Amino acid sequence: KLSDWLHRQSGALQEILSRTDHLVQVNRAFRDWLREPWSDSIRIASFDHDTVVVFARDAPTATLLRFRAPAVVAYVREHWNPACTKLQIKVQPET
Repeated sequence: KLSDWLHRQSGALQEILSRTDHLVQVNRAFRDWLREPWSDSIRIASFDHDTVVVFARDAPTATLLRFRAPAVVAYVREHWNPACTKLQIKVQPET
């Protein structure tokens, strides 16, 4: 399988795959924790120093997420990034 071959590669490709696998696990746990009907419309895109970057599918979902911002930052700080103090939300519509 292609996925098996990709996982056997080394160097930069292996680092990208590892980061991707980590984000998949992070997003699965995040959605389970959030337990909102709209949680499938968001995804954590990255951890940038003290900021967690989350993509929302549309503006209404981004607004709902903003109301949960303090809880989201606390959750991220506790589970993945102890330096996290900010939430950045970007609207990224599906294409």
